[in-house]
Amino acid sequence: MKKQLKILKTHSINQILIKVLKRLSIKRKYYINKYIISKNPNLYNSKKLRNFNSKMNFYFDYNNKNKILDYYDQNIHKKDKVINEANLILEHKFDLLGSGLRDLGKEIQWNKDFKTNYFWENKFYKDIKIIDFKNSADVKVPWELSRFNQLFTLGKAFWITNDKKYYNEFKNQLISWNEQNPYNHSVNWTNTMEVGVRAINIIFAYHHFKEEIKNDSSFHMFLNELVYLHGKFIRNNLENYNHLRNNHYVANLVGLLYIGVYFRGNKFSEKWIYFAQKELMKEINTQINVDGTSYETSTNYQRVVAELFLHAYMISKNNNFLLDNEFELKLYKMNVFLKHITKPNGLTPLIGDIDNGRLLIFSDYYDWDKRNYNQMLNVAGYFLGKNDLYYNISQYEEELLWLTNNTAFTESKPCHDSVGFSEGGYYILRNNSFYVFIRCGELSMRGQGGHSHNDQLSIELNIKGKDIIIDPGSYTYTGSVKLRNIDRSTCNHNTLIIEGIEQNTFNDDIFTMNEETFSKRIDFNQRYFAGEHYGFIRKANTVHSRKVTLDDLKLTIEDELSYLNKNLKCYQVLILDPKVSSEYINDKLFFRVDEIEVFTNINKADCIIKDTYISRGYGNRIKTRKILIAANNISKITFFLHENEGAETN
Repeated sequence: MKKQLKILKTHSINQILIKVLKRLSIKRKYYINKYIISKNPNLYNSKKLRNFNSKMNFYFDYNNKNKILDYYDQNIHKKDKVINEANLILEHKFDLLGSGLRDLGKEIQWNKDFKTNYFWENKFYKDIKIIDFKNSADVKVPWELSRFNQLFTLGKAFWITNDKKYYNEFKNQLISWNEQNPYNHSVNWTNTMEVGVRAINIIFAYHHFKEEIKNDSSFHMFLNELVYLHGKFIRNNLENYNHLRNNHYVANLVGLLYIGVYFRGNKFSEKWIYFAQKELMKEINTQINVDGTSYETSTNYQRVVAELFLHAYMISKNNNFLLDNEFELKLYKMNVFLKHITKPNGLTPLIGDIDNGRLLIFSDYYDWDKRNYNQMLNVAGYFLGKNDLYYNISQYEEELLWLTNNTAFTESKPCHDSVGFSEGGYYILRNNSFYVFIRCGELSMRGQGGHSHNDQLSIELNIKGKDIIIDPGSYTYTGSVKLRNIDRSTCNHNTLIIEGIEQNTFNDDIFTMNEETFSKRIDFNQRYFAGEHYGFIRKANTVHSRKVTLDDLKLTIEDELSYLNKNLKCYQVLILDPKVSSEYINDKLFFRVDEIEVFTNINKADCIIKDTYISRGYGNRIKTRKILIAANNISKITFFLHENEGAETN
């Protein structure tokens, strides 16, 4: 009711009428689709595609098999790991979204959250309630399993060993999934993004097992039907219902593009290709800012969208139809941004929401680091012809191997300069010792805040390649409203907090946070950042300003509140990486991680140290410590690398 009253207050009669008509149109479409599908569930012309053989020009085929086998023969540890992981998949043992390794039994239940044992019954997909806060079930669990990211590992093992058991497992998983997920009638048909990602993984698997499939005519026809129905579903259920779209719609389009190229030569496929490319060129201009940042303001979703746009570019280029120059430039800038925010340890700050999203998992299926985005940079460098994107190639050769048939590239230098991305709201101060990441900018989706956290003026600090202060990430979406809201709260970020007050107000709507901070960068150069946010004005009649000054061996963070009610308690928050130990030396806080020692000016009397949690990936919680430092109108924290630098006082 509150939502309806708000609409009445903020919309004109014409705007309300348009909304009503749009909803009536959606309902009408729902009933028509439900009726048509109930009469003809598959909508598939089996005769037309019965003997269809895809002629798409793919990244790998049997002609370059020997080169790939030579690579694994020269890298025995990687070869062994591929086979070990594939054998775990044969045993139906999975580790998804922080579950730990779980045995899913002889027959995988594809519609079950195996972490909570909640099962979604099959019925028309629009009638399925995917989120119910009365239980702790997480729909992302069956979705993640049904993405079929595991198929790439099976395909690698098949090429390495030529053992048909991997082909049979691939085949059995698809057939089993299809039996439990009739078209339009299961939880795995409720999200079009998942349909697109799943289709692409199936197409990659097709190319791993292509020769076997050709000799298995009934399964070949089944696979064609399954891929076609995925395309049909995507085209009829595009997630473009809002004026501003997000990563879901991009995944819809890239999935449709891949399926169109797979079926190239048919009238329907040419239409899908044309539509997908046209919309992708439109979306990259809408969703990606001029500086290359995504307007979803999450580093995780930046990676997901960059991967999706990159795959659209790659499959188009491989099949001789190109996306325009503007698309190519935006794609390049997206990857430049990802390289610049990479810390000296090769990891990326997890700013905003994280959901472990990947289009494809080429290596380390069970233990890939959700903070590591470097594999994609190398692939982008190859396809875009930009050598400056190559990064740490020797560690991430497998992705290059399968997508380019090459691993011999000249590595570029890592980033050392301070740089700002004002449209995205990200600033990085760097020198030979310090890496400081600062968040100061618009909330996601032009202020709607769906994947944003209350992290304005929050920092991450890495010294000499060691994480000291980190963003805590996000643990869950639908599994717990309470934990979801803790993850995105102000007190869970490395900024200044006023006890009991949020920067931006939110409620139990887990994907809404209307903008109140309207953060502003005041100044930025190679050694200095100054910014402020206005989220406390209406609630505490004050503006929070933060200045960050970088010297060769010293970092200073100064916070100022324009007015402070003495009845309100304020703290500067520091969330430590779990590897960091802390103690007091001469009543001043001191940090150590491995060989790095960091002295501060923080007084023992001003500190409260609490246990807290961080998430290095969705569904994964690790215990660490949070330091609350009592703050005044003006409060200063200084970090020193050497004891003889001395210590300043507030």
